[in-house]
Amino acid sequence: MIRRKDLADISDADYDKRRDEFMQCQDCGEEFGGTQGDYFMMPMNECISCPGLGCGSENIALVKEVCQNVIIKQ
Repeated sequence: MIRRKDLADISDADYDKRRDEFMQCQDCGEEFGGTQGDYFMMPMNECISCPGLGCGSENIALVKEVCQNVIIKQ
């Protein structure tokens, strides 16, 4: 379960490292915002649920897309 307090905030010291984080529902695959500012009306300890149509799951992961170069021939 992801709570608002788990999300990056623009005032955090490590915000530059966490800038591209977002949330993904592990049940339906919906991807949505991952900063505290996206949920500023929500209490800090409230669990975030999937906004996907009819889903509402709390099985949410905080994720970051990572790209890497792979040598295929040298």
